[in-house]
Amino acid sequence: MSEALSAVVARNDLTLGRFRALLALDQLARSLGDALLSDFAEGRAPSSPPESNSWQSAYALCRSFGQAFEYALRHILEGKSSRGWCEHVPAVLLRLFQHRQLEFLLRPYVNEHSLADCWNALHGAYRYAESAGVHSQPVALRRCRKERAEASTLEREYIHVLLLPLLNDGRRSPCEAFWLHQRIPGWCAVLSLQSENAGPAADAADRRFAVDLEGAAGLVRPSRKPAGTQRYLDPGPMLALIQDEIASFRDPARPVDRLSPFGRGRQLKLLRAVRTILLPRPAPTGRRGERLPAASTVEAIVGFSRIARALRHGQRGSAGAERVWQLKDRSESGCRLRGKIGEQPGVLPGALVAFREHGDAPWTLAVVRRIRKRIGDRVDIGVECLGQDPVVVALAADNDGTVKSNASTDRKRRHCIALYLREGFGHPRLPFGTLMLPPREFKAGRRLSLKADDVRHTVRLKEPLEEQDGFVWSPYEVVFRLATDRKAQGQPDDRRQPIGLVPNHFPLSARTAGSADAAVPMSVRRRGEDPT
Repeated sequence: MSEALSAVVARNDLTLGRFRALLALDQLARSLGDALLSDFAEGRAPSSPPESNSWQSAYALCRSFGQAFEYALRHILEGKSSRGWCEHVPAVLLRLFQHRQLEFLLRPYVNEHSLADCWNALHGAYRYAESAGVHSQPVALRRCRKERAEASTLEREYIHVLLLPLLNDGRRSPCEAFWLHQRIPGWCAVLSLQSENAGPAADAADRRFAVDLEGAAGLVRPSRKPAGTQRYLDPGPMLALIQDEIASFRDPARPVDRLSPFGRGRQLKLLRAVRTILLPRPAPTGRRGERLPAASTVEAIVGFSRIARALRHGQRGSAGAERVWQLKDRSESGCRLRGKIGEQPGVLPGALVAFREHGDAPWTLAVVRRIRKRIGDRVDIGVECLGQDPVVVALAADNDGTVKSNASTDRKRRHCIALYLREGFGHPRLPFGTLMLPPREFKAGRRLSLKADDVRHTVRLKEPLEEQDGFVWSPYEVVFRLATDRKAQGQPDDRRQPIGLVPNHFPLSARTAGSADAAVPMSVRRRGEDPT
């Protein structure tokens, strides 16, 4: 389909009939685009190359349609069209903006770099909408993965394009970016572009963003010498909406959004991050320690399932699981790695990474915090360390007291794999053990059991320290232990032991001065969360 659309542009002979066929094809292709973005929208991390390939296909599709509608608009502006085209001008502009929205949403996660080629045409399209007086006229549209049509304006859709790269600068996971993409239309309803920077000059300049309609960039902080083609965006109304949303999330009576792939804590974290970006004077990011240059190579495994599989099959990992990265610098809390995009499937913001510098070194678990594309197929990732020497453990969902326990029931219990991390006193400083699980297996308060050294531990998961598309990092508390070795414990078989009578056994023991069975302190802040 992308090749067919490119051929339309290459022939340079767009007739009204072919343009109407383009509109019809665009309408028919929407369900295809939605299907290609299913993992994006439903909060699933890419587990294998086919998922990332579907995103690359979705990117190629929206980019091809965007180029076709750009060509149609250029055809109109150059006076090559007849009067029959005039009624289609709003549709051309609308679909151009919407396809560019998806293109900008996907661009951080596919093998593409430059945005300059898009900005020039986009700014020109909005200038034409202003000159034709159609930028503020109501339009009806259907958004990605939405069944009902919504009301909007061309100005709002253009602002939506401008906000996407501002809010997603390589630090958001794909599913977080899609979640924000779906909320932007509501925020755009209270925003507008102004042709002059009204109000007290210095204060207004600090509060607003600017876009040069003759430039090759998106939203930036306004310069001291504004150009006549600049438009200004005051984020104040949007900040007020976000602040109201944050306040509502803090209300325990607020109903849970069951359609969202994220829990309340993760949604709150994202809203706070957006608020920080839009503040008139964002606070500088403080580093935990000095960043020191390094020059070595590390073995790395990307993704929760690959890491668990590699650790279960020995130190060398399963075949093809490891990749070689260049270690460029390091600090107390993390490091910067460089590698080739094509050789690193699944390397996205929020991905779980295990790496080590040589075969005898312990594995370090880390999360990708940012990604930056470099010249060619190279990419730099900044990772934050979460712990060392993870242990693979098999957990089973615990039966509640209302279910009669028997062998048949036990065989039907759902089992899952988790990664256990001991307490850490460097970075991060956590004086208790934690578990990492696949998102589908996590629920705060859920009970899971693990057999270790002839003792079955039952643990209860607590509120997570961090939630990502591919894993959830959670503290836990030990609820009780069940001795399964009668001789070792000196007790009748299947008798529950009071906490504290049975010694702490690896891997669930938190080797600190305090008891591992005490409730995990809930004052611990979630990773990456705004302390306010």
